[in-house]
Formats: sequence, C-alpha cells, structure tokens
Amino acid sequence: MTDDGMQRRALLLHLGDMLEAISCVMKCGHRYNTIGEAFAQEETLASFTFLRQIDAEMTPYDFAKRAASAFFLWPKDQRVA
Repeated sequence: MTDDGMQRRALLLHLGDMLEAISCVMKCGHRYNTIGEAFAQEETLASFTFLRQIDAEMTPYDFAKRAASAFFLWPKDQRVA
C-alpha cells in the first residue's frame, strides 16, 4: 500500500471512530446535560478516551455538531489537493 493509501486508510479509520462516538453520544445524550456527565456514567463511551479531552461542560448536542462539522470539509479538501 502506498503512503497515500495508508494515510487515507488512517483518516477513514479516524472518521469511523468519530462517527461511532457521535452516534453513541447522541443515543445517550438526552439523559445528560454535559459530555463530562455522559462520559463518567455511560459504559458505551468508555472506549472513546479522546472524550476526556473535550470540554466537560459541552453539551452532547454541541459535541455532535462540532465533531460532524470538523469532518465534512475533509473529502472536499482531498479533491482540491
């Protein structure tokens, strides 16, 4: 596999992890006011250790919105490059 192919695979794996995290947060988010509360109490979020680096006071909705918007430009950037 070329370096470009490996980089694309790594990015797709990361994107998949983020989409899974968004999905899990949104499934339980209605029960919690903040990401910090959800991460502390939901076993389904334990594998997403990067959530510890997110502002604990952020709402689940805001996390999902920001995470999704951080990735939507990536495929467009790849076409230009």
